[in-house]
Amino acid sequence: MTRRFARRAPAARVALMRAPVTRLARMALVARMARIASTARMAGVAPIALTVPIAALLLGSLAGCLGTETGNPPLDGTMSVNAHSSDSATVALRAPEGGAVVEELWVSLGDLEIRPCEGAPFVVPDVGTGDHAGEAALSRPFLGESRPLCEVRVGLVRWEGAAGDAPEAIRGRTLLVRGLDADSRPFELALATIDSVRVAVDEPTTLDEERRGLLIGLDVARWLGTLDLASGEVDVDGVVRIDETHNTTLRDAFVARFAEGFELYRDDDADGVADPGEPLIGRGQP
Repeated sequence: MTRRFARRAPAARVALMRAPVTRLARMALVARMARIASTARMAGVAPIALTVPIAALLLGSLAGCLGTETGNPPLDGTMSVNAHSSDSATVALRAPEGGAVVEELWVSLGDLEIRPCEGAPFVVPDVGTGDHAGEAALSRPFLGESRPLCEVRVGLVRWEGAAGDAPEAIRGRTLLVRGLDADSRPFELALATIDSVRVAVDEPTTLDEERRGLLIGLDVARWLGTLDLASGEVDVDGVVRIDETHNTTLRDAFVARFAEGFELYRDDDADGVADPGEPLIGRGQP
């Protein structure tokens, strides 16, 4: 299945995030530049003639001062989002295995906030809207620090993108799930009411140079495994629709278990897959 994503984080924003300078370093640079300009004026030399080459030398001398506001060295991390099934016999991905199957899983993601136990969050901005039913994960870089993490806040935004970037059924909504139930009847579930999910970390986890990746796993079995799709009323086109006006009892049951379908894994190799040895460290909270 071809992977489709409607929005991507601006590259310029990520590039800027990769060049943090401490407040003390900035103050030192400004002070030294001011002294250079004053000396140049006293000597009758145009300050701009000296500013550019000497600024380059000063920036090099500040290399040892680069870091984050807390003084910790910056950490280039990777946050990935990928779907899976913890019970594929009941709800599978892409191909049925005896029960229901999810063929499309569109999620409209805003900012992801990786929240240390103390201090400001590390933000993965404007993650985008995409179909997460494919095999490949959606991955985004972030700039963080080696500090204990306590939670991740997953932002959801109502999709209002260009026609053709995503199915029209997700317009004005945050989630769209399409597939077949256990009786091979097509279903379509759309959600618009939730704007964020809090994923709490079971025990504070610290990223470092060897462990710099995190993975948000979307467990379709937790979402749909106990949802009675067979009880849904069929629309005139033969599709069981579950949304704000169709099969609202099923929609409410889905909303009640929506957060627990979000899982947080340590992803040491940053490949977007929960490999053996990369533990589940948190789950979405109601």
